[in-house]
This record gives sequence, structure tokens and C-alpha cells, in this order.
Amino acid sequence: MVKRVWISGRCAGGFFCTGFMVLVVFQCFVAGCGGGNRKVGGSICDRLQHESPSVRIQAAMDAVREKDMKALPLLVDRLTDRESSVRVFAAQALRRMTGKDFGWNSWDPPGVRRAAVRKWRQWLETEAREKKDISTVLNDDESR
Repeated sequence: MVKRVWISGRCAGGFFCTGFMVLVVFQCFVAGCGGGNRKVGGSICDRLQHESPSVRIQAAMDAVREKDMKALPLLVDRLTDRESSVRVFAAQALRRMTGKDFGWNSWDPPGVRRAAVRKWRQWLETEAREKKDISTVLNDDESR
């Protein structure tokens, strides 16, 4: 039997509440909310390849904020990052910047995620082969 403690009318125990808080704390730690995150210099593309997961996550968020379409290939590479939190932020960045996801979901098994990454890479190659400016392609997609 799980003992639950009620504080201000809300559950302060149990798997869901505890699991949620652990997730929030973990994401803040990884994203650098803990106060120990130094500002790292370099371009977004450089930071997407940085050794620190928190720097790679911040670079993915910066790519969205700055609409840096040159970062798209590196964001696709981050979908195979060794850190799951980096993969999730890269996927969110790609969705926000392109409106596409090609079936990539963080909860899918690795083989399914690899297939989605192949689709992302094919899409990027097709756009490069057609010698279109990626921002023009994305603007065309948004106008439809």
C-alpha cells in the first residue's frame, strides 16, 4: 500500500507525483537551470557538437529562437545523440523549425528512431540536390 501525504490539497507522494518531480528536477539539471551553467561561446553549429549535453540542448533552443536553418543537419544528427534529453530537444527544435517530424518519437525503439532519422536525412539531401535555399522551402510549406 502506498502512503500518500497531502499538502495544500495535493498529493505529495506516490509514483506519479514523485516521478513527475524527479523528471522536472532532472530536466532542469540537464538544461542548466541549477545555476552552474556558464555561457558557452561559439556558433550554434559549434555548440550543437559540444561535449556537454546542456550546451547542446541550449544550442537547439537557440537555433529555434534565431531560426538558424544552417543548424538543421546538425539537429538531425542530434536525434541520435547518446543523451536522450538532447534527442528530445533536437526533435522539438526540428518540428518547430520545419513543421515536420518524419515519425520520430522519443519513446520508439532505436530501430524505429533510426528509420525516422534516415527520412530526415533524405529530406535534407533532396532539398540540397534541388539547390533550394532551405528557408525558402520552409516558407513555401508554411504558405500552403
